[in-house]
Amino acid sequence: MLRHIRLTNFRKFDAYSIPLKGGNIFVGPNNAGKSAVIDAIRIVDSCFRYARLRVPQVLQLDGGEVFDGHLIPENRIPVNLSHSTHNYNEDDAVLEFTHVNGARAVVLINPERPVRFYIDADGRRLNSVSHFAGAFPIHFLIVPTLAPLEQEERWVEDETIRRSEASRTASRHLRNVWFRKTQAEFAEFSADIAHAWPGIIVQQPERQRGNQAMLEMFYDENRIAREIQWSGFGFQVWLQLLTHLRRAMPHSIVVVDEPDIYLHPDIQKKLLRFVRDRYEQFIFATHSVEIINEADPLEIISVNSNYRSAKRITSEEDYNRIYSYVGSSQNVDFARVAKSRRVIFVEGDDRRLFQILARRLGLENLAIGAVPFIKLGGFEGWERALNAVWAFREILDIDIEVFCLFDKDYRPSSEIAAFEQRLREAGLRCHVLERKEIENYLLEVRPLLEAVKRRARDRQREQPTDNIIEGWLNEATASVKHRVVSRLSARHVEYSRTVGDRRDMATVNEETQREFELLWERLQDRFNIVPGKEVLSRFNEILQRENVGGLTHRMIVDSMGRDDIDQNFRAILEEINDFCSHPH
Repeated sequence: MLRHIRLTNFRKFDAYSIPLKGGNIFVGPNNAGKSAVIDAIRIVDSCFRYARLRVPQVLQLDGGEVFDGHLIPENRIPVNLSHSTHNYNEDDAVLEFTHVNGARAVVLINPERPVRFYIDADGRRLNSVSHFAGAFPIHFLIVPTLAPLEQEERWVEDETIRRSEASRTASRHLRNVWFRKTQAEFAEFSADIAHAWPGIIVQQPERQRGNQAMLEMFYDENRIAREIQWSGFGFQVWLQLLTHLRRAMPHSIVVVDEPDIYLHPDIQKKLLRFVRDRYEQFIFATHSVEIINEADPLEIISVNSNYRSAKRITSEEDYNRIYSYVGSSQNVDFARVAKSRRVIFVEGDDRRLFQILARRLGLENLAIGAVPFIKLGGFEGWERALNAVWAFREILDIDIEVFCLFDKDYRPSSEIAAFEQRLREAGLRCHVLERKEIENYLLEVRPLLEAVKRRARDRQREQPTDNIIEGWLNEATASVKHRVVSRLSARHVEYSRTVGDRRDMATVNEETQREFELLWERLQDRFNIVPGKEVLSRFNEILQRENVGGLTHRMIVDSMGRDDIDQNFRAILEEINDFCSHPH
């Protein structure tokens, strides 16, 4: 178990101290240094893994001290070390970890020489593998970056599983991992899944009938069996989390970076309880108010590189202060909100594109940005908008008006209608886009054809024909086709289950796929459902490949006439413009 971390001359930290207990939940503003602390843990973990199979050598430090340790090859460390030193100076970056037994594990990083790793155990010689490991008995379980599961998974060799099980590629082999486990091991895993997701029973993977090279893994819900590829992303992530956590031992230090990215608030709380109950020490880095609410106050640590040490919460006043700034982690400009007494909540960093479109339509109040935009973070964040109204009224004695705009994403129309009704009943002005996200409104065939030709003309290149450009657009959308239908089906199934739809989930999938195929036939209809930001990026890659040159958002909008901007979206922009100009 770790007692203390000290970072010297490492990235954002000049000299920074972090006291640790059994439970440690790092919170802090964006860019405060939480990720740097997690990377420091990844580095020392990789050093211990390298050292477990190698006899230590004698290291002499610059000050003349001698320790038993290792020179760690940079390719054995899963973190980019090129910018490790604070303000790019020439001194060593020093990562120091103190065990509860008093021993120190130290990593020295310098761009001019190999990474040095040693243990200081009161001067004792640690010149064997067993002595070195025994001086600092520790085991990290660091949950890697998670991703959706593979739709199809081939059986792979044991060595492939061994190399990938703790890496970012682990999501490719979940079925392979559990295919190899004993029935007893899988029964424990299945019980843990059922505890968090009542009514769901996971079946052990098996070889696909008719194709022994492929593996399948089914789960039963309401007596209906489905392959796990049809489950929602949250469930897929939970399967992976518990798979990784089962590699841990009771004395392991479990490290999870930003679990709130993947999980529904209720599951975030269950994750915290699960880890706290089973493991001796854990470290979370998070912005999640749900996790902070679930935590014991003494588990919360404020990390901020502007100070000399992390601060563990010790009073109710400290707890409320941390809660308030995490709850408004988007760095809201309260002065601007108070001045305009209006705020526009959007899902992402959409303000600039809104302003470009507003200028094209002559919507002056929206174009000048008089009303601040605040990133809300999706459907699940709508209550923050409601809380903002209450906070300004009750705490600052200021009445504000709120306008909420959400992406459609892959949600069915019935879910969107219910969501809009819910927000309006709560007193919030709200719209959900009819296309997947705001960038989809730039995907209009005629303006794109004109913009590409204009770009080619400006660069004195041969102008491609309409058919060629449409072929490139088809290529850009084809790259996301299978993912789009998968996400649409998964979301429709998940929502049907949520509202108690009695139809068989296979029926819901079939209906969703029929609707998808109809939309996919025509390029302009296809543009409504693809991930707009990604397709535009892919289209630009194709234009660069064809030596035409990429398109900016402004270039596309400049090729649009008023009628090229979707009529319903244009009405929303006009409504927001009116909202920006309306006197309070």
